[in-house]
Amino acid sequence: MLLDTLSTTSGLCPVVTVLIVALIARIIHNKYRHGIDSIPGPLLASYSDLWRLYVVSRRHPHTVHQKLHRKYGELVRLGPNCVSVSDPDVIKTVYGINAGFNKSEFYIIQQPITKDGTSLEGIFSTTNEKYHAKLRKAVSSAYAMSTLIQFEPFVDSTTTVFLRELSNRFADRTGEAGICDFGTWLQYYAFDVIGELTYSRRLGFIEQGIDVNNIIHDNEKMLDYVSIVGQMPILHWVFLKNPIRVLLSRLGLIDSSVPAVAFAKRCIDDRLHSQKHTTHTGDDDSANKKRDFLTRFIEARQKDPDFMTTDRILALTTANMFAGSDTTAITLRAVFDNLLRKPSFLRRLLQELEEQDNRGNLKRGNGLVDWTEVRDLPYLSAVIKEALRFHPAAGLPLERIVPSGGTTVKGTYIPAGTIVGCSAWTLHQSSAIFGESPEQYRPERWIDVSKHKLAEMNNCLFSFGAGARTCIGRNISMLEMYKLVPAVLKKFELQLIDPAEPLRLHNAWFVKQRGMNICSYQRLLMDILYPSEHLTSTEASDAHSTPHKRACSECARKKTKCDMRRPVCSLCTRIGARCEYPQYQRRRTHRVRQSCYNHAGSAASVEEPAQCQYPIQISAQLEQSHVYTPPSMSSGDWLIPSGEMFLNVPSCQSRSLDEAMPNLPQASDSDNGQFGLTNELNGHEDSGHFNSLAFDPFATLNFLGKEQMSGVTDNRNPSATTHPLTPPNRHSGLTSLDISAETANHLLELYFEKVQPLLPLLHRPKILAEFSTRNPSDELCHQDLDYESALLLNSMFALSARFSERGQSRSCEPLLRGEQFAKAAQALYDSRQQDPDEPPLSMRYLQGCILVTFYRMTVRPSYQAWIGIGICSRLAHALSIHEVDRDTGTHQGPTAQDWVDSEEKRRAWWIIYEMDNFASYISGRPFSIDSSHADVLLPVSDAAWFELHPAPSGFISTKGVATAWRSLVDSGNQDPYAWFLISSYLCRIAQEEADKRHRAPAGLSIVQSVIQCFLLSLPPRLRLLRQEFGPHSFRDANWVGSIHLLIDSAQLTIALAARKGDLPPQYGESYPRNQRRPSNGFTTTGPRASNSTTLTDFECYGQLSGKNRLHGMRVWSADDVHYVNPFMSVALVAPAAMHFAASASAAWEQDGTEEALSELEGAMIEMVLNRIAEYWGIGIFCRGKVWPFSWWSRLTRGYYKDLLQALKASDPMDVIRVRGLKITWVRNIVLRSNALRSRAGIPACEL
Repeated sequence: MLLDTLSTTSGLCPVVTVLIVALIARIIHNKYRHGIDSIPGPLLASYSDLWRLYVVSRRHPHTVHQKLHRKYGELVRLGPNCVSVSDPDVIKTVYGINAGFNKSEFYIIQQPITKDGTSLEGIFSTTNEKYHAKLRKAVSSAYAMSTLIQFEPFVDSTTTVFLRELSNRFADRTGEAGICDFGTWLQYYAFDVIGELTYSRRLGFIEQGIDVNNIIHDNEKMLDYVSIVGQMPILHWVFLKNPIRVLLSRLGLIDSSVPAVAFAKRCIDDRLHSQKHTTHTGDDDSANKKRDFLTRFIEARQKDPDFMTTDRILALTTANMFAGSDTTAITLRAVFDNLLRKPSFLRRLLQELEEQDNRGNLKRGNGLVDWTEVRDLPYLSAVIKEALRFHPAAGLPLERIVPSGGTTVKGTYIPAGTIVGCSAWTLHQSSAIFGESPEQYRPERWIDVSKHKLAEMNNCLFSFGAGARTCIGRNISMLEMYKLVPAVLKKFELQLIDPAEPLRLHNAWFVKQRGMNICSYQRLLMDILYPSEHLTSTEASDAHSTPHKRACSECARKKTKCDMRRPVCSLCTRIGARCEYPQYQRRRTHRVRQSCYNHAGSAASVEEPAQCQYPIQISAQLEQSHVYTPPSMSSGDWLIPSGEMFLNVPSCQSRSLDEAMPNLPQASDSDNGQFGLTNELNGHEDSGHFNSLAFDPFATLNFLGKEQMSGVTDNRNPSATTHPLTPPNRHSGLTSLDISAETANHLLELYFEKVQPLLPLLHRPKILAEFSTRNPSDELCHQDLDYESALLLNSMFALSARFSERGQSRSCEPLLRGEQFAKAAQALYDSRQQDPDEPPLSMRYLQGCILVTFYRMTVRPSYQAWIGIGICSRLAHALSIHEVDRDTGTHQGPTAQDWVDSEEKRRAWWIIYEMDNFASYISGRPFSIDSSHADVLLPVSDAAWFELHPAPSGFISTKGVATAWRSLVDSGNQDPYAWFLISSYLCRIAQEEADKRHRAPAGLSIVQSVIQCFLLSLPPRLRLLRQEFGPHSFRDANWVGSIHLLIDSAQLTIALAARKGDLPPQYGESYPRNQRRPSNGFTTTGPRASNSTTLTDFECYGQLSGKNRLHGMRVWSADDVHYVNPFMSVALVAPAAMHFAASASAAWEQDGTEEALSELEGAMIEMVLNRIAEYWGIGIFCRGKVWPFSWWSRLTRGYYKDLLQALKASDPMDVIRVRGLKITWVRNIVLRSNALRSRAGIPACEL
């Protein structure tokens, strides 16, 4: 037995030896036989293609190739018979027309396989140049540039559906519902648009929001297979093309096809079948309506039926689907990702689109753009070209076979039969061609160059290949991108969920991006018209200074004249334009009243109004705030919230608008026909629907009833219809409050007790004398009021009802109390805007509008609130409130009553100014009120105003910013609210200075000095001391805390701006850790010495004014925090976020006492916001902004504690590996641990 075994083994030894020798010989032969052993590259690559296969299987071969070319030069050997070239000259040599370099077998693997196992040799995958030339000639006219305009309707159709679905599914939603995997949806768009172009039929990706029939999944599997097997094509004959599998496919036992091929075959069969039933009498209208790719391919078949067979049509349409979808989607992802990560590029693109809109070059009113309108836009073209350069779709070399005779590249001879290829990922990194920093995304490289350089860059842009085999669908892809990018940016404001997290790349022949999660917000009507509103005031001014403009597009269209009857348009002021058009008179026609949705009494309530998707009629109120309808619309037109289209009134009548209108439930009355106190204060018996930040009781207003209205006709546009009429008595059902006298008096007292201290707008003696009911036993009061009084009372009660604790109202959330008063006030406001009679403006009407807007702002920041501030501002100008003290320049008037009336106007002006400031902080938009052109004294105390005792006051900044701090120094007006307004002004000045593109150190230094002078000039009663709270003192104490909060925010703004600018070190550019930054911004040397690393923004701010900030909150009584001005929650967001970040960053260096104190201070910040949120919805909004920083701080402290313990006994790298921390954490941890270890006497660790 043993002998037999040994005999067998000895017989195998020669066989094994021969195999080993043969393998070694083969490896040596691979390295030297091809004549390219002189070309450098990885050693293993020269022996076997297995090295290439392994690199591609890791899914990042493009980065490997870039590193190899940086190491070895322009020629790199990637395999025994494969060379990668990064020389731009190789494009003409290898890829030029008639160069003789055929495609390699890598492309044969990409040929789709039909159900019977047949490979479809398409225009992209064929290796036969003659066949390619003939096929391309047959269909090239379908892809020609001149044909693009005929394909626009197909692209527009899909784009419209894409925008609609994004709007309906994700826009303006919170939480998980608002997160969109935008990269996947761009893939859906690319597939559906190429399906529309090819078959006039979308595959349904967008409508269904899913991967239909797993087409995308199967396509990705196919690309995974192609990319790997393509490195060793012989494997293809082992897997998919082995004879046994092909035989089984032809017998129908297995199906090797993919769903996209089956879909294409079905579309072709349907089209051919329909043509058999078409008469040939010359009636080609039906054919002309479907001039898609399939129609053009069938026409080519009719010209040459022997060559253009059905299988070749199938190969062409399938190639359209696969190649046309992936490349376009990848480039679109690159465009949006880089724009969202670099806001300056996005702002410049939006500016370019706006300028084109202002010039009338973007004529379509449905949000889409025409190819002819945008193809020559320089910055849009630069953005797209840079995306093609920065992130090419193809991630592997485009392989070609050297023809007989060989070729020479960069002085190196490459013999015939060698595979050579150029990858766009390596070619596009050439600084000699594309300028400096080719590794960065910078669209300006395509603009700030000479024509010669631009032509060179265009010739070397290799994203679509080059020469005779250039991607035939290049023009179609460019058409899709040029049309989609402006359409999306005009409709949505997009934000990355995590801008710090880069996209994950997966290179399977095409380099796909993953993880592009965004949230989207529909741009306001103002944003659609003027996207540069997102610019800072300085940037907007620089961007729009075009000397040839006479006015903005809307003023030009409306022929607006700035004559103080229609105040100066703020946008025209910023762009330096002049509104020089004469006023026009609007001719009124006979009006026929139809039915209208009426907010009767304390009327309607709607569940979850923010989710409503019904048609909304454009309101005339937009005109007052310079938020006009688009050029293609007029007052009375309808806006579909989905954004799919605009409709005018006649077209609505034919679209069954009746079925679209909501059935609005009415609030239930009590048995005696009146509302009880609970309903009066609550608006709803069931408050459970208030569970979303999107709550806004005004979101459902401005809906019309079931019948259409005829209205006012404009002389310039007879077809433009204005708003419907109100009922005959103009405000029927709205001017009566239908509440008891006792309730009315209670709410009036609550207003002046709780609301007036934080919103000092109204004159208490005047209001009480007019509206206080002397007979409290009256069952009903305030019946048949005049319009302005009804508006004012409803808006007052909407605010004061929140503080009522009478009866059952205490069981309802304060945020819901008085909701019906708010709705009634809004309905009155809307009816005024819809009334074409336009009665004269009054101060009381302005006060009502201010209160309505304040209510909106404090429910939740929204575009309705922003519009309301614009309306209040223009009403104030129309009433000349901005120049109430222009003539006298003093506080005194002819009589005490005149002074009281003037003070009333001053209050209104400064409250509008305050709302505009905080709205701008929240939205990031420029400030719309220019206080430098206002002549309004600061308000005096309520006591002096109510008692009719004229008191002196002063102006803000009569001699410039440098003197703003002394506005009330040595003045008779020492009211805390007046000082608060100065602090608000300084905070605004700090923001404007920080927003400047090119700021000098002197500018920040002046603002910093002004802030410090202001703090030093505060009277003793306004300094940061413990304030006594009481029934009459909490107002002053709250304003003191608010003053210091705003000043703290201003210091933060200046400190961070100094660090980010090109300023000297003393302004924060580089603070050594042993230097402390006190509240005045200058550096001092601290007592400790440590590492020489620099402080972060968070640490600098933590040292800057953390204690002052917390002191400012300590003056607030726990029971009266909700009486603080709710806008202070906005001022708390940035300092609170900085506090949490700074405390987390300093956790390593704090002892137990400091850590406990920091945690308590953070808890106090959260509790303050919680208290504000109990009564003001804006507090909920701000609390949501601060929470991520609080969570991150707690998480960071947990990491630090664990690591600090582990560092005492182990290597930090072990801890890092165990915890799985990212590299950014690693550097920070090792850096800090070395400092701690050195102080503890432990040897340092090297990274």
